Amino acid sequence: MIIATFREGTLAAGQTIEHDESGFRLTGGPSLNAQQVQEYDAEGQLEWASETLRRSALDPTSPPPSDPSAGRAEKSVGDKIFGGVVIATIVLAIITPIMWFIALGYAVLTH
Repeated sequence: MIIATFREGTLAAGQTIEHDESGFRLTGGPSLNAQQVQEYDAEGQLEWASETLRRSALDPTSPPPSDPSAGRAEKSVGDKIFGGVVIATIVLAIITPIMWFIALGYAVLTH
């Protein structure tokens, strides 16, 4: 999992740091130890994927960084349909009184 990217203006600009069960490494490159990652961060060279991953990677007492999407399920089709129904109901609740107002106004004006 990619946890950080070297910022523009650094010697390794654009390269990413990955972390998995074997530790840290440059994507497609050599392994890094935690101290190296901490030094890069202290020098302001890294753009982190998230603050949670940064804290986890820099604190040796914390559990290893985990995938931020882990445990988050994709929305089911039912959830998506329900969301659409809710939006449609809100739109109709707003438009219906406006349409009645227009229709009644027209009826009054024409009679």
